[in-house]
Amino acid sequence: MDETFIRERISQLAAESGKSEKQISRELGRSAGYIQALTSGKSMPSITMLFQLCEYFEVSPRDFFDPGIKYPLTLQNILTCASHLNDDDLETLEMISRKLSMSPEDPEGSE
Repeated sequence: MDETFIRERISQLAAESGKSEKQISRELGRSAGYIQALTSGKSMPSITMLFQLCEYFEVSPRDFFDPGIKYPLTLQNILTCASHLNDDDLETLEMISRKLSMSPEDPEGSE
């Protein structure tokens, strides 16, 4: 993991949020070009700012730094919704998730 990963992850989260970099910068109490400076590689966030970004996007630091999670914000939204389901609906969601995650080459699913 390197600076490129952090820059790209912030870009991805900003895009997933549907907000402009300028809007995110302002909502974080920073100058209008702050997020753009991070996503362009002109500067790197402090560890404190990384935690603030995770909190802002409602993504755990673990998910932020996990390169295996392609869409951390979307995944977090799904988990939030799933946490409100009853047992039967949660079981149905799990079955649907398993079916959707199966590749054509792997009829048993990839786990």
